[in-house]
Amino acid sequence: MHIAICDDNPQDLQQLGTLVRQYDHAMQIATFSSAQALYDSPGPYDAVILDIEMEAPNGFDIALRMARQENHPIIVFATNSAAYAVRGYGLALRYLLKPLTFDAVAEALDAVKEALRRSRLTVSIDGVTHVLQVQQIRYAEVSGHRVTLHLDSEVLSFRATMRDMAAILPERWFCAPHQSYLVNLLHIRSIAKEAVLLDDGTSIPLSRRKQAEFLQAFHAFMGVGKW
Repeated sequence: MHIAICDDNPQDLQQLGTLVRQYDHAMQIATFSSAQALYDSPGPYDAVILDIEMEAPNGFDIALRMARQENHPIIVFATNSAAYAVRGYGLALRYLLKPLTFDAVAEALDAVKEALRRSRLTVSIDGVTHVLQVQQIRYAEVSGHRVTLHLDSEVLSFRATMRDMAAILPERWFCAPHQSYLVNLLHIRSIAKEAVLLDDGTSIPLSRRKQAEFLQAFHAFMGVGKW
């Protein structure tokens, strides 16, 4: 596993590196003292552990940018204050509260390994198995007992139900604005009263019954407190 660690406090950066190596000596580690330097690095990384409270762009800003990249890394935030843990809970897989402990870091890295295992989805269509990156799925559309997955570059249709898709797609990324749709929160451009606009221009209906729940999930994912 290739992991990046980013913290503008030299002592915290060194401690994080020590704890990660203690967890797995074979792990590849890159360290950065600014969020911008991390973002500008070529990577790719399987996971990133970064401090939230850094000079602009801070850790949250850079994590949001990275989440929109193809094959983006899994995010783990480190913070001095539990108050920051309410920001972007859907964006980060885990939060580490400083001062750091080995047990906390090990638990977070165990979760990263499991998330990496589940970051790909396999579907069988007409005898052909398709392996998909979950972040490539813009939205799922359900009609009867068929699901259509709208990806970055293709559309796939197969037999399944909304319950099937809700069970296998990561809850922290996907939410239902309507009984017939599951939308990837990473791909939302804007939300109006009756529709969700995706970054490719697609408009998805937003039902009145789902509106409050969907907005709450989106705001939490983006780390904002109100509409």
